[in-house]
Amino acid sequence: MDDTASGSERQLKTDLVERELLRMIDSGELRPGEALQQRDIARRLEVSPTPVREAFRRLEAAGLIVSNSHSGARVAEPIVPTDPDALRVRAALEHVGIEMALQHATPEYVAELRRLNEAYAAAAGPEARELHRRLHFKIFEMAGSPILMTQIKLLWGMLEVGALPRRERVDSVNHHGALIDAIAARDVELAKRLIDAHHNPSDLQG
Repeated sequence: MDDTASGSERQLKTDLVERELLRMIDSGELRPGEALQQRDIARRLEVSPTPVREAFRRLEAAGLIVSNSHSGARVAEPIVPTDPDALRVRAALEHVGIEMALQHATPEYVAELRRLNEAYAAAAGPEARELHRRLHFKIFEMAGSPILMTQIKLLWGMLEVGALPRRERVDSVNHHGALIDAIAARDVELAKRLIDAHHNPSDLQG
């Protein structure tokens, strides 16, 4: 798309570029600290530099990209989850997510959570980390809210909440199992307490 496109077309392209950049950051395809060149991204996504520039601005405002006049734009480094404000925001968002998700906790969704937890129990290294993240994302997907999922993924990109627990693997798997049981029973308050405990910074590895 060239710069003469209509405002609605530019908006659509910017939205698409933003979503793709979010996906690449979330998946680790773009690593923390990695340099970002607008023209390279534009060629990669087959768009003009304009929507890339606008998407960069959005992601910089969200804290996922940092830029300055000397070094250009880079993927932001994760924030270690010890800042009280960051932790309160995360807790509030995840509590809303749990409340919304439990309204749609079908047996099929619960069964999928159990399958992911079983796969996580058998995995190791990067695969285990990815399954850990997928399990938690699956919980919030039950809410059926694209806005919620976007914000959850932003937080997981900014905070090191995807780290694997320090506790023994069997304890982590059992903790997931208790959370899934609470979801199946639609026990909102118990599910909130369990997800808070699961993300306790003292239990996470760096």
